[in-house]
Amino acid sequence: MRTRPTAVLILVALLAITLTAGSALAQGSVKKAKELVLLVTPKEAYEKSIEQMTTQMLGAMRAQGQQIPAGIEQKLKAAVMEAMPYDEMLTWTTEIYAKRFSDKELGDLIAFYKTPTGRKAAKMLPELMGEVGAKTATVLPQRLPAALKKHGVM
Repeated sequence: MRTRPTAVLILVALLAITLTAGSALAQGSVKKAKELVLLVTPKEAYEKSIEQMTTQMLGAMRAQGQQIPAGIEQKLKAAVMEAMPYDEMLTWTTEIYAKRFSDKELGDLIAFYKTPTGRKAAKMLPELMGEVGAKTATVLPQRLPAALKKHGVM
């Protein structure tokens, strides 16, 4: 399977979306940040996010006219899971949250994600990010080539 720069950029953009958090005020503890990350991104949600991301990436590649071999979805998911293991992603995400939120803010977020609404938000996050990713996967291939050319990248 040959990937085009657009497909790689989509993959990078979707991974970046899964790692972003709010703005920094003060540094929080890693312990509190990990508690929050485990609430927001349990392993099942991470795996679902990877599955949705790979499905969307393949869809974008198909939309570009690339021939995708049958059964490649599971192989691609396995490759991404190997390249970005959950435990490593958990560590990175924890570090990012600890840098961007104070202990009080982390505590507030933990309290929220323990509410019924917070649990629902955490459970739906992969689906929501999937919808955002699907939109990105349709818009980015249309707009990116011209933008890359305009900015002298291609």
